[in-house]
Amino acid sequence: MRNILRNIILWKIDSSNKSIELYPQVISRSSMFCTVCKRNPFQLNNFWILPDVIHEFQNKCSICPCTYNQHIAIDYILIYKIINNSSNYKENEMTNLLNQLNIASVEFAYFLINIAHSTTEDPFLQGLLRMINEEKQICIEQKTNHLNLQLVKELEKLLVNYKEQMNKIQMNQEQNILEIVCEKVKTICEYPMIREQIVIIRQKKRIHKDEQHEFQVPENSFHGKINLSTSC
Repeated sequence: MRNILRNIILWKIDSSNKSIELYPQVISRSSMFCTVCKRNPFQLNNFWILPDVIHEFQNKCSICPCTYNQHIAIDYILIYKIINNSSNYKENEMTNLLNQLNIASVEFAYFLINIAHSTTEDPFLQGLLRMINEEKQICIEQKTNHLNLQLVKELEKLLVNYKEQMNKIQMNQEQNILEIVCEKVKTICEYPMIREQIVIIRQKKRIHKDEQHEFQVPENSFHGKINLSTSC
């Protein structure tokens, strides 16, 4: 959602301007993202952007001393590129996609917390708050930050809208929320930028499944163990 807002801001400045496109890249190993460690932003089309930094985490992180709870599991990293022509989406299309993503996030969060009872915290709300904090930190550290300042304002508007939508759902106490969420997901997945990320996530799941098929067998002639792969 943050990158959609970036392109909406760019569109308002100049509708013929370049746009920022996301290219998800699958990670071949189990990796996490640290929410505490400092990352150095890079500039792209006058936006300062924080790169995805991979942390390998087993019993502890191999990169930093931060705890497991301060890390988030990730399936892919995002590569940012400038497209010379403007985005394939017009401003109203991008705004519509943003609204659909926001509503779907609210409905899915409500389902996870109140129906499935799989979490007590709203992961989408936490994600929005993290994005706002990241952008505010960029604005503090970078002098040329006018676009990031605008992005903070738009993210804060999105946060207000998110909370309003959540309040509406909680008041209505919708019981058929799963059916609603499934329909929203089908609609959203029709957008190329979302579909590409879904494909990458599925690739990562297949890689993870293949890794689970690897097992260790004692080798009498060695003091260690050997790894074998099986197609079962």
